Amino acid sequence: LYNSVNQDVTEFNRKLTKDNQKAGSVTNSKQPGNINIDGMLDTSERSLENHMGSNANFISESEEKMFPKLKLKPLMGSVFDPEVELEITAAGLTTSTRRARDGFTFFGTKTKDQEFNKQIDYELNFNQNHGSTTSPIKIAPLVFMIYFSKEQNKYFVRSCSNLNKNKKENEFPYIIVQIVKPYYIKRKELLMLNDCYFQIKPHQSYLEVVQLSNKYVNKSFTYKFDVKDYKEVKIGRDKSCEICLNWDKSYSKFQCIIQWDEFLDQWKITDGGPKGSSRNGSWVFASRSFEISEGTIFRIANSKVMINFVHT
Repeated sequence: LYNSVNQDVTEFNRKLTKDNQKAGSVTNSKQPGNINIDGMLDTSERSLENHMGSNANFISESEEKMFPKLKLKPLMGSVFDPEVELEITAAGLTTSTRRARDGFTFFGTKTKDQEFNKQIDYELNFNQNHGSTTSPIKIAPLVFMIYFSKEQNKYFVRSCSNLNKNKKENEFPYIIVQIVKPYYIKRKELLMLNDCYFQIKPHQSYLEVVQLSNKYVNKSFTYKFDVKDYKEVKIGRDKSCEICLNWDKSYSKFQCIIQWDEFLDQWKITDGGPKGSSRNGSWVFASRSFEISEGTIFRIANSKVMINFVHT
């Protein structure tokens, strides 16, 4: 996804980082090793800040057996070893040498800083040219993490873009996650449907959707849907869709539906339409914590990985 993400998407992520900082930077003196989480979290993730590097999320061996494990199975690509299925427990990656039992698994690349390298639980392989048309790309050392929250009894995956100092936009591989169950939009999100990108901006009284420029359309379009008139917004190739993507048959008739949940007073995204899931899926950028469900699939560079639960 390095160079396939256009300038609008890069600008969106830059603004997203600023929004997070405005929401309230947090500092934790109890950090895991040399990893700096200052400014990485928005106000909705303060509980995560409290867990990182502290005893709040320490998982004992007896507790570890109470929670299901995760199996990470590479489906394609070379960023992960295709012959190895990784196992993550509530305490962390089973093959990690960090042995912190804090519930965090950090994925990244090795650096000249040996002390920092000790904090990387799994080294990603970016030695090959992953679709880039330019010179070999220098990857940011800390790419993403999977963590278990004992407070919520759930696993999450999250980009670590804000944890890297001196990060350049073209040095960070984006993490995108496939929507496999209704995904509630709490704040501005970036949605990817095939090679088309949308900024989704939820409001109490209306939904704002910005269709970013792409190879078919050379400018952006902004749609606003009043909740009084639109309880759902369909995106797809079908003529009945509020946002019609009829320029490419690779899109499903109903790629996804954004619905207003009157009970929770929130907008939610559901992949597909009345007849089931879409052909190529609906994906969101994991710039914030994304809850892991059975069968969750995420993509990074040329790789695709499926996550399954293993109950003991």
